[in-house]
Amino acid sequence: MATNDRTVTVFGGTGFLGRRIVRHLRDREFPVRIASRHPDRAHRQFGSDDPLLQSLEANIHDEGSVADALAGAYGVWLLKWNRARSSSVKSATSKPASVIFENTTPGPALSFL
Repeated sequence: MATNDRTVTVFGGTGFLGRRIVRHLRDREFPVRIASRHPDRAHRQFGSDDPLLQSLEANIHDEGSVADALAGAYGVWLLKWNRARSSSVKSATSKPASVIFENTTPGPALSFL
């Protein structure tokens, strides 16, 4: 399957789990957009010579930056802590998000949108 036109946005792609997801996706030739509060970390962790790896500043609590990070994405990976407040990811998408798996218990939860 050709994956070069299927960009996946990874929120927190420079963190402990996120950077492993980025490597996994790149090993399978997916273009990856790393959305992070610290985009400069992506260049240190992955280098700047990969044309299919993009890094941009985004904060999950800022709806505008989330919308920018999701623009044109084929898929999204997000690890979030369940809290009472709703996530900006669902409200920032132009189409309703399909949540394939979401854990509703307190603590860490994986959401694939």
